[in-house]
Amino acid sequence: MSRFIAKQTKMVVGVAFDENNDLFLAKAMTLAKHLQIHVHLTHVCQTWADSPLMVSFPAGYYSYSVASSIDKEELELAEEKLRDISAKWRSEGLSVSSNVVFGSIHQGLISEAQSERATLIVSGTNFSNESLVWRGLSSAINLIRDSKIPVLIIPHDAPIMMNKKSLSLLVCDDLSRGSDTILEIAEDFATTIGDAQFIHAHIADFEVKELKRIGAKILQAMTLGNIPYDKKFNQDQLVIGAKEEILSKMTQRILPYKSLSESRGTTYQQIVRTGDVGSELTKLVAEKEIDFIFFGHHEFLHNDPLHLGKVPFNVMLSLKKPLLVAADQKKLR
Repeated sequence: MSRFIAKQTKMVVGVAFDENNDLFLAKAMTLAKHLQIHVHLTHVCQTWADSPLMVSFPAGYYSYSVASSIDKEELELAEEKLRDISAKWRSEGLSVSSNVVFGSIHQGLISEAQSERATLIVSGTNFSNESLVWRGLSSAINLIRDSKIPVLIIPHDAPIMMNKKSLSLLVCDDLSRGSDTILEIAEDFATTIGDAQFIHAHIADFEVKELKRIGAKILQAMTLGNIPYDKKFNQDQLVIGAKEEILSKMTQRILPYKSLSESRGTTYQQIVRTGDVGSELTKLVAEKEIDFIFFGHHEFLHNDPLHLGKVPFNVMLSLKKPLLVAADQKKLR
């Protein structure tokens, strides 16, 4: 058993009871079976004050007795549904517990995970191709941004291909310490499933045309005698040199993690792309037929509520792939 997975004693699974609930739970169950992990099913009831129904009542109408009555009814219904789901999961050989909590969805799941000492939070989200609107977007984003515990987001139309002969794992590395955790998690995930293609990728957001412009300036300076002339120099060298340096760093970064998973049949590929991060990521996912995406919790994540690092959230989530995001666990210790 590998480093990260060996620590996985419990995962909190957010249960929404919406129209896509059965699809999501089937995928979460498949994942739980492969990880051999205890599952804590959690439903979050929005508090009465947060409910959209509140706007339909006149000011001052809200009272504790009305709120308590509605909360109690919702609680009892949710507990009954969770009992039914738990029984089904236990019949599949899984260890299951459950609870209903109140509050905002993302804070409710995070608080429950902390209380249960869970080491993974799994949640779904809904996407409509027709309207291009994530109805569960804010909860998914807030969960990713605020959780110190690794989070796996599974879009309702994202397949969980655990029985596929070889899974393709895209591991996005920004070459910072913050990505060390996601490298470890992805490698351990690969070790657990046994046969996987580990695609270790870095997308540099510099523009190739900008490097070539710099190269032209260098050539001009050489011609004018301002710097020593190198007849072997050309503009493309800057791009090639930058990519080679990145690949060298990536090779050194992955070495501590890959030995065990290689013995289990995992193959490795390193890729460096340049250009717009969101666009290149989208192309890479399609080209390599990616099954899972692993992404680090960038240091500057909280400075921009609309981006995961330099990738817009709507791009990341609309890829329709399971997305595992983890903060730097070493920094949190």
